[in-house]
Amino acid sequence: MGINQKENIRPKGYFKIIETDIKTGKKTETIIENLTTTILQTALADVLTGDYDADKHVIGYLAVGDDDTAVSASDTELGNQLGDLKSYVPNSLHNDTAATTAEATFYFDVNEAEYYGTWNEIGLYAANGTDLLTHALIDPAKTFNNTKTMTVHYLVEF
Repeated sequence: MGINQKENIRPKGYFKIIETDIKTGKKTETIIENLTTTILQTALADVLTGDYDADKHVIGYLAVGDDDTAVSASDTELGNQLGDLKSYVPNSLHNDTAATTAEATFYFDVNEAEYYGTWNEIGLYAANGTDLLTHALIDPAKTFNNTKTMTVHYLVEF
């Protein structure tokens, strides 16, 4: 692999959103590939050279927002975040060394009104809560309100 093939070796991020209607139990799944940011690429280079910092290099939070502006590798935050950063479900943060993936699951309960609205964008943050690791537009957009729960399973593949 030559130096000019840099784009082909970048990690990829994916997320699956599972919407569950609380009355019918009907589930709808959407899987979308997302962009790894320059911050994540730098963090991985840091780890390989021995500059490991758990606050910068460990998955910490998920953010959702209603902005639909195109994402960029240089993004450092969401365009318009809804609610606070969301912590992952306990014990869901793990890696699969056979599949070379890191993953975490995030759950939004029906009564978490601070996240209500149209979800157009999503981002994964490091444990420090400031370093945006991945970012994507949600297409089709999701509407979160008091009629459903949302589960987001995030996966970064190397």
